[in-house]
Amino acid sequence: MFERGKDLLKLFARARAGEDRGWIELIDARLLEREARGRAIDGRADNRRPSERALSVAALWREHGRRTGARLSAERAREALKPAQTSNSRRIRARAAVEAARLAYQEVALRGGPSRAAELTTALEAAEAVAPGDLALTGVALRAQTLAAADPELPALIDAMSALVQPLRDAGLNEDATELLLDQAATALGAGLRLADPHLLNRAGQDLRALVQDSHPDHRPVTRARALLLCGVGMATLARLARDNPSARAAEEMFNAAAGQFTPDHSPLDWAAIELARPASRATSGPGRLSVLTQAEALTAGEGLVLGAVARERRLAVATAIAGSDAGRLLRLEGLARRRLIADDPTVSPLDWAADQIGLARLSIRTARLAGKKPWAWPWPRRPWWRGRRGRRFSPSGPKPCWTRRSSRPDTNRRSRRGDAIARNALYVAVPSPLSAESRPPARACVMASLKQIRSTFLDYFAADGHTKVHSAPLVPQNDPTLMFVNAGMVPFKDYFTGAAIPPYPRATSSQKCVRAGGKHNDLDNVGYTARHLTFFEMLGNFSFGDYFKEHAIESAWTLVTKDFGLDPNRLLVTVYIDDDEAAAIWKKVTGFSDDKVIRIAGSDNFWAMGDNGPCGPCTEIFWDYGDHVPGGPPGSPDEDGDRFVEIWNNVFMQFEKENDEIVRQLPKPSVDTGMGLERMTSVLQGKNSVFDTDLFQTLIAASEDATSTKADGAQAASHRVIADHLRSSAFLIADGVTPSNEGRGYVLRRIMRRAMRHAHLLGASDPLMHRLVPTLVEEMGEAFPELKRAQAFVEDTLKQEEIRFRTTLGRGMELFDSAANSALDGGFVLAVSKLGGGGEGNPNIIPGRVAFTLQDTYGFPIDLTQDEARRRGMTVDMDGYESAMAEQRQRSRQNWKGSGQTAQAGEWLALRDRLGPTVFTGYDAVDDSGEVLAIIHGGQAVDAAEPGETVEVLFDRTPFYGEGGGQSGDQGRVEWPEGDGEVLDTAKQAGGDLYVHKIQVTAGRLEIGQRMALMVDPDKRQRTRANHSAAHLLHSALRNVLGLHVAQKGQLVDAERARFDFSHNAPLTEAEIEAIEAEVNAVIRQNVPAETKLMAPQAAIEAGAIALFGEKYGDEVRVLTLGRSLTSDNEAYSVELCGGTHVARTGDIALFKIVQETGVAAGVRRVEALTGEPARLHLDGQAKVARGLARDFKVQPADVPGRVEALSGSVRALEKQVAELKKQLALGGGSGGNAAPEEIGGVKLIARVLDGVDGKGLRGVAEDFRKQVGSGVVALIGVTDGKAAVTVAATSDMAGRVNAADLARAAVLAMGGQGAGGKPDFAQGGAPDGSKAEAGLQAVRDALIG
Repeated sequence: MFERGKDLLKLFARARAGEDRGWIELIDARLLEREARGRAIDGRADNRRPSERALSVAALWREHGRRTGARLSAERAREALKPAQTSNSRRIRARAAVEAARLAYQEVALRGGPSRAAELTTALEAAEAVAPGDLALTGVALRAQTLAAADPELPALIDAMSALVQPLRDAGLNEDATELLLDQAATALGAGLRLADPHLLNRAGQDLRALVQDSHPDHRPVTRARALLLCGVGMATLARLARDNPSARAAEEMFNAAAGQFTPDHSPLDWAAIELARPASRATSGPGRLSVLTQAEALTAGEGLVLGAVARERRLAVATAIAGSDAGRLLRLEGLARRRLIADDPTVSPLDWAADQIGLARLSIRTARLAGKKPWAWPWPRRPWWRGRRGRRFSPSGPKPCWTRRSSRPDTNRRSRRGDAIARNALYVAVPSPLSAESRPPARACVMASLKQIRSTFLDYFAADGHTKVHSAPLVPQNDPTLMFVNAGMVPFKDYFTGAAIPPYPRATSSQKCVRAGGKHNDLDNVGYTARHLTFFEMLGNFSFGDYFKEHAIESAWTLVTKDFGLDPNRLLVTVYIDDDEAAAIWKKVTGFSDDKVIRIAGSDNFWAMGDNGPCGPCTEIFWDYGDHVPGGPPGSPDEDGDRFVEIWNNVFMQFEKENDEIVRQLPKPSVDTGMGLERMTSVLQGKNSVFDTDLFQTLIAASEDATSTKADGAQAASHRVIADHLRSSAFLIADGVTPSNEGRGYVLRRIMRRAMRHAHLLGASDPLMHRLVPTLVEEMGEAFPELKRAQAFVEDTLKQEEIRFRTTLGRGMELFDSAANSALDGGFVLAVSKLGGGGEGNPNIIPGRVAFTLQDTYGFPIDLTQDEARRRGMTVDMDGYESAMAEQRQRSRQNWKGSGQTAQAGEWLALRDRLGPTVFTGYDAVDDSGEVLAIIHGGQAVDAAEPGETVEVLFDRTPFYGEGGGQSGDQGRVEWPEGDGEVLDTAKQAGGDLYVHKIQVTAGRLEIGQRMALMVDPDKRQRTRANHSAAHLLHSALRNVLGLHVAQKGQLVDAERARFDFSHNAPLTEAEIEAIEAEVNAVIRQNVPAETKLMAPQAAIEAGAIALFGEKYGDEVRVLTLGRSLTSDNEAYSVELCGGTHVARTGDIALFKIVQETGVAAGVRRVEALTGEPARLHLDGQAKVARGLARDFKVQPADVPGRVEALSGSVRALEKQVAELKKQLALGGGSGGNAAPEEIGGVKLIARVLDGVDGKGLRGVAEDFRKQVGSGVVALIGVTDGKAAVTVAATSDMAGRVNAADLARAAVLAMGGQGAGGKPDFAQGGAPDGSKAEAGLQAVRDALIG
């Protein structure tokens, strides 16, 4: 067999140069996928035009899908076809239409289903409408193949197919001719066997013989194997009918020859088809046969394939036969089959389900006969929720089915045939027609399988109703500076509701990621202690942007909830706003409810608003009744806060807009916003009272249990629930670009993470835990949210490093909290509070606010952890006192929130965009252009003209000036017109990047709307900016190669001076790492290969390997930039990223790259600053001059300078040590601020000194010596250097419980204008800015001791 080697490279080269794709048969499926990916990413791999390359890529993905059955391959093929479908060439468009028809035919052949059959019909009609003569042959051939599949007993059709083969070959369409000939032979063979027609059988034999002879094993092994397979099937059938053993042996040889053409990984589906078609014999039965069928089932599972269902059924049949009369073995098989039917597996198709039912029927018959009994009433396993079919209904009492096609009256005389009847019914249910394998009418069962299926059911339901599926926006709002996080499903669509933007679709549906853990909507403190509160949740929504309104929204909601989700209408009730008569009337009409089940509610509960500003309107809600065994009353009743009635659906009828909490206007078009919490609906459909008992959370909690070796029951249950919820919110926030910090979004993230980490500590986790749970989360949610899977390494690293840092804080904080709480419960609150800097007495069950504040401010123990720990011990926290103390010191969270950076003029810019249209950017290819002035803004107001000396913001219809964005600074330059000129000081983007706003200082003449101007970008600055931007991309790839794949971009700034790049990494770069990074970047620069850009759909680009930024929201089309060739492998690019900035034409244009600085900017975030080109050369030249100067001064060679410097540094360190020892001896001999002998204050000996010229490091040794001298007491030292003070307080061990060194040091620091001190009860240090107040600091210590 040919697979790899030097000849493979020759074949690849031939493939890129020609149209014949026969070479594809010689490579396995994995290499085929790699080739398709390579062509999609790297245009150099295929030197044809983009549209022709698109056709080639689509064909490769189609063939990959044919061999593996992967749905994703078909999707990629469709995506690859898009450039060709919009080509200017009519022939290219025709070829694309034909390729789309080929793909549709293949999908029908692989999976069946009426929807795919309809798609095939549409594709065939489209191809036949546009294809010229030669390509039309393919369309006709596909039409014939389709008809043959529907009715394989039409001899006339077989003649027509035969007549098409040669014209296809004459037209150069050899692949289509081969496929047609295979289908023709299969059709003739099937018809000949059924009709016993020797003419048809002879024709099939001739066609197959020709295919085998023409398909040499070294050139077309797959085609040869498919032909041999058909030969074997025909021969085996005839041998069985004639009972001719020599023919049976010949058939077996043909199957062996077919299987010998390739290995299973070469073409998995073809290999599986051969093994499944092979008739059973003594030589091929038994455990060996079972092993082969098991492998075939594994190769075909999970993709909804017809072949997969056949493999499933055949494997179970052989396993049943092998079990024979072994009752125990049969029962184990039956148990396995039954569990598989019950399992919540979204990959199981209707055909798979039918195969399992048939197998289970066989097992039932076999076990009953072994027992000498007739099969009794069928113990039917609970069917998956989607598998309802016409022709049967479900009895109210349970999941046991009642078949309407048969009499429901018991018939004991026919029970022996019950298993066979069930098998036939299973086939009837799953496959009512040859092309309906995926038919899934709405189910009536109430119990649903999984959260994943509930999500997909909702989205598919509304997609079928004309809604566009929209992927979740990032958690960081892109269009609302007033929000910290996206907290509702409608947030990404806010501008559509208000009319600030035009929606690209009239209807949409989404499952939006949401976080409520800060600001107005904050559920953090309740999570883990209630059945419903979560910090992270998914909000399912369907949205109408001026399309449908109340009636359609209500009807859709009711149909989905009662029919598709199968909820009992008798256990539902609805609410409407108190004066919304229209909604109430619609509900009564749709549901038949009486007035008592349509409850009118006044106030904010049924009038929704996102905040003080934004869209709003009346609501209507659907509630589920858990039953009278759960406490609580219906909405609007005194007991409505109970858990009996839970809201599962909320329709907001957007009619108004609020400003400053007042309704100011009606929206341009009334719209609909639906909110349905996925986790809450899952708890209802799975029959759980708590969201934490649903399948997703149980999986996460099980992982937490395994990691901590504890069970989620009793007092530990809350901790496991907190960890499961906070893991989701932390991981998704990190994946969307938020990093832990001490303000804004980062501070909220840190609070969430640390709360979970504290609960991990309570469960006894001795090592960092959270990062070890991320793989489980990704496995559960990565399919629905690919961004989580892409960021997995970064998420794990961030969680691990934060937990390592927090454990130090946690241990100290818990020790101090224990001290305060225990003292409080013992009645010693005055002492507890005084130790922590508080004051006053109070209820022993309340932690004073000042204590909570001190725990946070001084010891880093966040307030929510104090509240959580207090709650666990049956105590509360004085939050009023805490807030008062916080207001005095500093503001956290939302008080520090500065907004997302959008200006107050955002609405005005959006209005200008809607009126004038987006700016056309022409700067990718040029630095000069001309543009017409469309608008002038001066001081935030639109004006008609600007005079000399004024600085204004100007919009042009087109511009070569790049607006600041993506980390690239805005262009500068000049504008000129016949009567004047001006200087472009900066360029910025507004209105979501659609408008390029030029900040222009008018230097001469009058600038007016309507003038056409020459626009000239400063070419030198643009070139340097391009070089720096491209270098930043290369730097990103080098960092990932050298440091690891956890590296993710956290920010960048590139301009004409430098490239600054922030990235995730938890340690400073070593010299060796910096050298390796510089070497990689400069190696790619020296390649001097062209930069390549292409436009792609975001998801297609990411799947093709392009790097996207976490949390970034991309449009429908993105620019994909490829720079350089891989340094480690052939035919791969070095850097592929999504980027809309300007870049060099060739990597060599960067010239040179040099890192000049590496620093830390936040926890887990490093920053590199680099120079390129001439600035880099000048930097290196400057360093060389310094080295030469030092060599001259030291009188050594430049290469010896480092050694000489190291020797001098050693000498300096020795001298500094001597000086420090002399200062210490001097200090011990006496100093200002105190007597030579210790003072005695309040019964405590105190040595207090002010030491000039001694820093904090030097004070430590002096304090230790003084502590030995005093024997029993306290040492307070203040060192003054450069006008600043360092404080050290030490207490002897016998002072424990009487004196706290940290409190004394803090008193001294505050007296000198500092912020605080830290340390332990026996030793603490701090610093203050004003050393002149040292005596006041010592006095503060004395006063504290007096008490």
